[in-house]
This record gives sequence, structure tokens and C-alpha cells, in this order.
Amino acid sequence: MEQAIYFDDLSEETKQRIKNQFNTTPEREFWDLFPLLILRKKIPGKEK
Repeated sequence: MEQAIYFDDLSEETKQRIKNQFNTTPEREFWDLFPLLILRKKIPGKEK
């Protein structure tokens, strides 16, 4: 099971903090195209 987290999924406060921390913009980093984080969890008994 996977869940991708994109920049647009974050709160406005969190977005601003990330932009300030890394001194960048979503456009420069292509955060609209690529997820910031992908959460993966194996489910026992399920195989792909």
C-alpha cells in the first residue's frame, strides 16, 4: 500500500516553512510533479 504526499497536500503554514527552510519555490523543485514523500506499508498476507 502506498500514499504519495505532494506539496499541495500540505497546510499553507507548512508550505511556507518548507519554502523558507530550503530557500526555494515549488516551481524550481517541480513539487507539483513529484511527491515530497511516499509512505509505504506492507500488509501481511497481501502480495503483489
